[in-house]
Amino acid sequence: MTKIAGYYELESSFVTNAAIADLTLETLIEGHAVTIELPRLSATNPWELAPARSVPWTNGDWGMVTSLEGGRAASIVVQSIGFTFEVASDDPTERAREIVLQLDAWWAKTSSWLEIATGQILSKIGHTTVETIGEKTPVWSVNDDEDGHKPLTWPSVTTIDMGNRVRAVDKDNLAAALALVAIDKSPPLAWTLVRDARSLADAGQLRRAIVDLGSAAEIGVRTLLHHQLDLTVPTGIKERLTKRPPTLGQAAQILEQAGFGSLPASFRSDVVEIRNRVVHLAAASSTDDVSYEEYECALKSAVAVVELASPLPDGIVREWYERED
Repeated sequence: MTKIAGYYELESSFVTNAAIADLTLETLIEGHAVTIELPRLSATNPWELAPARSVPWTNGDWGMVTSLEGGRAASIVVQSIGFTFEVASDDPTERAREIVLQLDAWWAKTSSWLEIATGQILSKIGHTTVETIGEKTPVWSVNDDEDGHKPLTWPSVTTIDMGNRVRAVDKDNLAAALALVAIDKSPPLAWTLVRDARSLADAGQLRRAIVDLGSAAEIGVRTLLHHQLDLTVPTGIKERLTKRPPTLGQAAQILEQAGFGSLPASFRSDVVEIRNRVVHLAAASSTDDVSYEEYECALKSAVAVVELASPLPDGIVREWYERED
């Protein structure tokens, strides 16, 4: 067997606590055992992270320390992660390439679970401007003989947009996410839509966020409705409802009439009405905006329904901070 080591640069950094720096965890990628290695604290720079093992080259940063407590690192941002695995020695290059090609899909699933658990925005859903220090296009003065120059503006350095406070990824939810992905378990569609809505709202696209929240809520309501109909509604009525599915508002009303009393009291105004308003105004090419407060109400109600319909698996606990103005 040949041992392969490498590192993976994340599309979006995640925030975690310094206690899990240098942590190793096991997972499966396409059925192959892989050891994930988080970066360690740098021995030379208290604000930098370093690879867990020596590397022959590196094209990017491994991460940074974002806060200190008592002179020691408290929270960190991880930009790259290391990994190792073993392959048959007869053709290690080809087998290693097969595994490496699966890393993007593997991380997309893993980060989705982490987003749902922590509220961090790791998926690039919607456009948001990258924050930079300096100028994207640097310029400098040049002497007549072209042998000297004086910078007029400085090249840009991309910075990490921390946004509002977020829950740190910890060992438990990271291990849970890796375990779920190891058995090829992705988040349910309703939860993925909630994730997308939060990312869209973070990019300022509130109307699109409302549409996704409405879709997530509709999946949740229909899931609950089918379960409730199995318990309380005669087969003939259930078949008619299945052939001609009700709208979101109608489904919520039928669910309540069927004896399910756990929907949020403001579900209709928070989700149904604003979702219909956004969809109808979009069809009419209206530019009417959605307020952030309306989005927050829709998010709260939609998540309450999705949690009832699709409870999160063990180890994935949703913990989001409220928005800070």
